[in-house]
Amino acid sequence: MFAVADYDGDGDPDLYVANMYSAAGSRVMGNLRQEDYPDGTFGLIRGFITGNELYRNDSNELQPIGETAQVSNSGWAYGPAVVDLDGDGALDLYSPSGYQSVSREEPDG
Repeated sequence: MFAVADYDGDGDPDLYVANMYSAAGSRVMGNLRQEDYPDGTFGLIRGFITGNELYRNDSNELQPIGETAQVSNSGWAYGPAVVDLDGDGALDLYSPSGYQSVSREEPDG
């Protein structure tokens, strides 16, 4: 899922992509070996658990700034929207997220 809006007010549409971030997925990836997969496949698999990404459009290309903007690690995100939730005239990013944990004491965050 994704949302498009001019979050920085420069007239260019920027892109937010909701994706899964999973500590468990990261642990699994740590046990996989790149050489066990065909060329290019390992990077695709890693992309499944990298978390959300915000891309700033600078008119020439999209720059990934999700970590800097602190939107990459928010669990399993889905259905994002860009709206003015608090009525202050500035766009807010709304991205619900969630998953089911097996244990309340050890959530898979």
